[in-house]
Amino acid sequence: MGFLILWMSMYQVAAQVAGMKYAVKDLYFAQAISGAKILVNQKDSLVSDESGNFSLTLPDSGSVMIQVAAVGYNSKTLLVKKSQSLYTIFLNPVNYETNFIQVRGLYNGKDLFHTPGSIANLVVRDLERNNHIDITQSFNLLPGVRMEFRSINTGARIILRGYGNQNNFNGIGYKAYYNDIPLTDADGTTNLDDIDFATLGRVEVFRGPVSSVYGTGIGGVVSFLSEKAPEGISARQSVLTGSDHTYRYTSSVGVGNGNANIQFNYG
Repeated sequence: MGFLILWMSMYQVAAQVAGMKYAVKDLYFAQAISGAKILVNQKDSLVSDESGNFSLTLPDSGSVMIQVAAVGYNSKTLLVKKSQSLYTIFLNPVNYETNFIQVRGLYNGKDLFHTPGSIANLVVRDLERNNHIDITQSFNLLPGVRMEFRSINTGARIILRGYGNQNNFNGIGYKAYYNDIPLTDADGTTNLDDIDFATLGRVEVFRGPVSSVYGTGIGGVVSFLSEKAPEGISARQSVLTGSDHTYRYTSSVGVGNGNANIQFNYG
């Protein structure tokens, strides 16, 4: 009789230990996290296996406080209790909570002001010397730059340092950006037909090695920047007329302050 009671007690203890199984997994993909560190009551530490599993023997109270941590995940502290089934602990990846990131290209770790290179600029004063339809008259004033249109305002191509003569319309051999938004397609072709040149406030042309801060445009980079609205609320109306029944009306409404700058244009 004594032997039978002892055997039954050993069976109950073994069943209790075998039932305390835990798994650590990714919250979004439910993938097992191996090598996760488990700290028990701020003292003993465990490590999850290749399947993300680990075993834990609970004290007589039936509960214990654990802290689970893994590289690339937020740590999690929880109170685990007695359970006869597999208990899954989900960790939240850190990369899903990344804040705003801004990527800026620098040449040898220096900003553009301290980088040697050829940078030509067109400001509002230069753009207003001619009309907003035929921007080539202002653009071609820059040294080493040639701009041509297939028609009056479509199929523009820009030639930088001789690159861009390979086709009759659109541009290749350089990269173009509008307010840091890429205008160049993946095949290297730049289409400027969607830009309203009346909204421009500044044009920057990077030639030579300094253009590598924007990528691999062998000829260079053309950066179009829209005009900023003045402080407060503003409205503007401009009229352009010419021969052969040419006319253009441009209306703009802008709101500007220290935190935001918004301008609506209709031409």
